[in-house]
Amino acid sequence: MSQIWKRFRESGEEGLASRHSPDAPSKLTTEPKAMIPELLAAGPLAYGFEDNLWTRGRVQIVIQETFGVTDCESHVGVILKEIGFSRQKPRRHDSRQKPEKVRQWC
Repeated sequence: MSQIWKRFRESGEEGLASRHSPDAPSKLTTEPKAMIPELLAAGPLAYGFEDNLWTRGRVQIVIQETFGVTDCESHVGVILKEIGFSRQKPRRHDSRQKPEKVRQWC
């Protein structure tokens, strides 16, 4: 509640206006959406990210830099789902793990 009052005190009624609607249509048109899989195929490292893991935030940055379109991060998830991508959780393992010893143990 305090954030609402703060926005009202700082900006009046305009401060209470919604910043974005989760149901708002994407600003990205059909043609650029079709190009996203090709862009992502290059991998996050090609765009200067520190590891090879795509996140919605990283995809949002690539879309913004490539097409000049700013969609909120949650909407990027909707776009990715529309074009056939699914959420995945990376496997975690100890970097010191020795694959041959794991196979032997199993």
